[in-house]
Amino acid sequence: MKNIIGLGILLLPSLVLGNEGYNRVQALDDKVKNAILYRAIDAHEYTCESVAKNVSQGEDQNGDGYWTVLCEGGEAYSVRVSNDDTAAIRVAPCGEVPESRLACSEDTANLAAEQRN
Repeated sequence: MKNIIGLGILLLPSLVLGNEGYNRVQALDDKVKNAILYRAIDAHEYTCESVAKNVSQGEDQNGDGYWTVLCEGGEAYSVRVSNDDTAAIRVAPCGEVPESRLACSEDTANLAAEQRN
């Protein structure tokens, strides 16, 4: 629960400034960004030892921001920060993504497959 609260505090400005949360996280160095993305994955109770790589997917037509995240164990996830007054975080495993706008980066999904083999 405290992971979600900590992430919410970081993203709080997005409640006032559109998807400022996505922009703020995107501007961080990879070590800090990976820690934040790890917390989002962990808060959604998915398996991830640590984040090995993240790939920004940019924003969709609604302004929702996306990353594809590769974990050390080979798991790959799509992480979304919504561009609304909730700044909701959504995490979905690559390959199980129900919406096309949550599609994972092919490069990261391929790296995940290679890492699992």
